[in-house]
Amino acid sequence: MAGKTNHAQKLSAHLGTPIDAACVINKPGATATVVVAGVVGMAASATATRRGADGEIKVITNGWLAVGPRSFALVKGDKFLGNPKGEPFAEIDYTDVASVSLKPGRLTVRADVALTDGRSFAFETNTRGANKRNPEVLELFAERCR
Repeated sequence: MAGKTNHAQKLSAHLGTPIDAACVINKPGATATVVVAGVVGMAASATATRRGADGEIKVITNGWLAVGPRSFALVKGDKFLGNPKGEPFAEIDYTDVASVSLKPGRLTVRADVALTDGRSFAFETNTRGANKRNPEVLELFAERCR
């Protein structure tokens, strides 16, 4: 199994559907903000970001990528503990994905996702310490989108 088993179990229980792999995600650039400006900078950056327009998918805060058998979901994370919170803000079948580009960095891997309807969005996941297995989840995600 890609990633941590307990993450997949946590998302499966939260969503009420089978989840094969899951990992914590952030908006693009969130890790650099924390490294440069600390947690206060990240909080200020998150509040300054606007939500996407109707139908637009935009990762604006910490959350979760849940990789299921036929589709994936993006779920917000609780601000304090990071646990999944609420309904998914996006549930997308793999057949609706035109492309996924993974770009490894020093501290993160960024995923740029283009959908067949012309929409696109991006997110990143940390790759150090407790998060070192997160890239496995993104690789599985990209593989299923092909």
